Order: sequence, then structure tokens, then C-alpha cells
Amino acid sequence: MSGSVVVEGPAGSLTGAALRGGDLVIKGNVGARTGIDQKGGTIIALGSAGINTGFMMQRGRQIICGDVNDGLGDSMYDGVIYVGGNVASLGVDCVPGEMNDDDVEFINRKLKDL
Repeated sequence: MSGSVVVEGPAGSLTGAALRGGDLVIKGNVGARTGIDQKGGTIIALGSAGINTGFMMQRGRQIICGDVNDGLGDSMYDGVIYVGGNVASLGVDCVPGEMNDDDVEFINRKLKDL
């Protein structure tokens, strides 16, 4: 699946629920449980994210440019979440990692035209 949806401002809770492909770009903050049950694609939030972002995430990637509230990646099975700001706390099953050159290239490519 491909394509993109751009939201020209903030979005509420459950943004991108069960996303399977393509890009979902939010030019603002996102609410609680953004990307719940995400199965693919990329969610890009140019602002901050609410509690339990990435809850039960199965695949895909998220780029959160701002801060993230408590429970990031709670019950996460797979996928990657990049955070530009501070993380209040990680959820169960969320493991912090180190970025590599491929990660930097991916983020730069996705954010280049926003």
C-alpha cells in the first residue's frame, strides 16, 4: 500500500489506528494511542504525542518530532518509533535502541518536503 494523507493541524486520539501502509502526516500534535495496532506504513507527527502512543504496534514506523507522554510503545510487538523530544516513560515491551545511518537517512527522506 502506498500514498499519503496530510492533516494540516492537530489530530485526536487513536490517530492512524490499524494503519497498514502509506504515510500519515500530522502537522501538529496527536492524541492518546496514536498508531494503536499499527500494521505498516509511517505515521509522522510534527508535534508531540499523547499517552500510549504506539500501543500494540505490530509493524511500521512512527516519527514523533516533539515529546511523548507516558507508556510509549506499550505492548509493542514490532516496529520502530523515532522521538525527537523527551519520552515521559516507556511502556511494557518497548525497548530503546540506537539510531544508525539507515535510520537517519529514512527520517531525513520522510521529513525533507514537510
